[in-house]
Amino acid sequence: MTIKPNLHVGIAISLALAGCGVKVNGTSYGLGGKSSNSSAGSGHSNSAGTGSGTGSGDGRNTGNSHQPPALIEGALSGHADDICPMPSGIADPWSHVDGTTPKPIRFMREEPGVERSCTAAEDHCVRSCLWMAWSRSSEKGVGGGVLTAYTPDDGPADNRDPDLVYYRTVPATRRLLAAGALVAITKEQRPLPNPDLSGWLIGTLDHVDWKSHKVYIKGHTEPGLLSSTRVAVLSFRQGGAIEILGGRSRDGLRPSKDEVFLPVARAAVTIDPWSQVGPDGQPLASDDTRPYETSYVDCTAAVDHCLRPWVWLVEYGVEVHPAKFIDGDFSMISSLDHPVSLSRHRGAYRTVPATRSNVKVGSVVYAPRGGDGFGTEAEAHGEWERVTIKELRADGTYLSDARDAPRALTYARIPVVYWSPGDKAEKVE
Repeated sequence: MTIKPNLHVGIAISLALAGCGVKVNGTSYGLGGKSSNSSAGSGHSNSAGTGSGTGSGDGRNTGNSHQPPALIEGALSGHADDICPMPSGIADPWSHVDGTTPKPIRFMREEPGVERSCTAAEDHCVRSCLWMAWSRSSEKGVGGGVLTAYTPDDGPADNRDPDLVYYRTVPATRRLLAAGALVAITKEQRPLPNPDLSGWLIGTLDHVDWKSHKVYIKGHTEPGLLSSTRVAVLSFRQGGAIEILGGRSRDGLRPSKDEVFLPVARAAVTIDPWSQVGPDGQPLASDDTRPYETSYVDCTAAVDHCLRPWVWLVEYGVEVHPAKFIDGDFSMISSLDHPVSLSRHRGAYRTVPATRSNVKVGSVVYAPRGGDGFGTEAEAHGEWERVTIKELRADGTYLSDARDAPRALTYARIPVVYWSPGDKAEKVE
């Protein structure tokens, strides 16, 4: 299902509007309606190939309710060239270039009744006259980008940020995601851009995790999803001329529909519990120091509860902590930057998700402490608890000795491999 566009967005050049829409003739437009205040807060903050469908990369079906923006009419100039239509496919990035500069746009016409999915195959509903404005002075080389039409008469040039650069962007492809590429990702790992096309982060490509469909930019820990990522292919500074980025050819900037990435269902994660045990029966060390992600993900059994592959659950008194094997023993790693030794632990376990086929009444399982589940990778590496199942219910929940309220079995784990210092890892019977 697609939804007809009905959100009003205007034209802007100020990066101060990165998080809330854009502006036309001094008036701001966005999800919250319109306001004469133009100084809103700044916007800082899975296998390779194309996919299909509208499932989200984090389990939420946000793709089916995506609304493309309908840009508001401003001062009508009467010139047909000023009309910037909604794309029906992937636009040529040169289509709104006038010689060596962006072509100025005076108004953009609404298109009531037009239904679009706003996937990369439809250019994310980014009109061909919209450029991504970003200040290269942003901290750590990462900052909020805002989509804006080029309006050279909107204020004197000497009042503008001297580091402000305009970029023409296109949907990401494997070909365009080359080393050093400048990319724009959406916050919160959205499978499609925000309905009002706000909330962009722009920076230099660090790497792509093709298996999980995630794109990482330098200086920022949270990834974006391939299906909503855009790549800058042209740049322009006030007073200069348009430049092609990345050493690309003039005719090689426009992706084809079979190159782009569409939203895909989140891939299931299955980890062999013995994969972290060496030939000598000892736990394996890991050099993984990548910060935990904090974007919302429903951490069910389907994604191994968002635990990193090297995690063991360690019983420390009455507490249970995800732990990492460091220097011959385990340390608590709620923060990878500050591991805390668990040297007097009661034992370490490799675990797998609980199912109706591998548990029964009386089984010991590990469950999130204080709740039914975790919503982010960072939360999943917090505290767990050991409980015993008292009752299994037909609706997929269970009762435990820890509390009377039912819990969803999809968030529980069972121990399958045990290790203690001085011994070899062994199967839990």
